[in-house]
Amino acid sequence: MQNTKEKIKLDEVLKYLFSTSNKVLINLLNGIFDEDFAEDEVSLTVSNNEFIEDTLDVIRGDMFFEISKINNQM
Repeated sequence: MQNTKEKIKLDEVLKYLFSTSNKVLINLLNGIFDEDFAEDEVSLTVSNNEFIEDTLDVIRGDMFFEISKINNQM
């Protein structure tokens, strides 16, 4: 039972970190996925977290992100 409570707390902590700021989120994603996104070069958008399959079953994820390069052309 204690292990389940710890997993739930960890899940809540990660969800909180993902919602604090783009800078924190980009740094976290860089660390987890060994990427090198620069905060001033990418745009982050939270995407839909539900997908409907052909069988009408629903797949849900906690969070999905779309990371796009910012076009700095004048």
